Amino acid sequence: MDSLTHLAAGALAPLAFAKTPKRAAVVAFGIAAGELPDIDIFFGSSVEALLVVHRGITHALFWQPLLMLALVCPFFILLHGRKAKQVPLPPGEPASRQGSEAVFFAGPSGMGGFGFGSLCLAALLALGMHVYLDCMTSFGTMALLPFSPMRVALPAIFIVDPLLTLPAL
Repeated sequence: MDSLTHLAAGALAPLAFAKTPKRAAVVAFGIAAGELPDIDIFFGSSVEALLVVHRGITHALFWQPLLMLALVCPFFILLHGRKAKQVPLPPGEPASRQGSEAVFFAGPSGMGGFGFGSLCLAALLALGMHVYLDCMTSFGTMALLPFSPMRVALPAIFIVDPLLTLPAL
């Protein structure tokens, strides 16, 4: 698939979960997860090497949990490792919470209540969608590495398919 389709599918992956905060950080995380398997384009030193390496080990289902952890851990530390901000209570709060208790701690801005487990599931969904979409093209992908070097392909959609990408966008 083309990068735009992976970008759209990745952006939608974390939004598929209930109570997902609709924030830019969530969408950015989904985009990063949706595009991560294509990092193998930097592994080829020539065009021929790129054709051999692309859609290889980074697209293998066996290695998806490792890619997921490589993505989730930095995002989690970056977004949840910050101190919570002090936010004043809204004016309609009960009097018992006014005065010295008029400030409460909100979660870190960015991901809201989207915790580590939710990030892992969203990342696995986005990574899995990337591999699935690549398997649906005629070029296929080596999804069964390291057990089999066979390219899994079901030529059902074009590599650039606006009928699939436009609704996702």
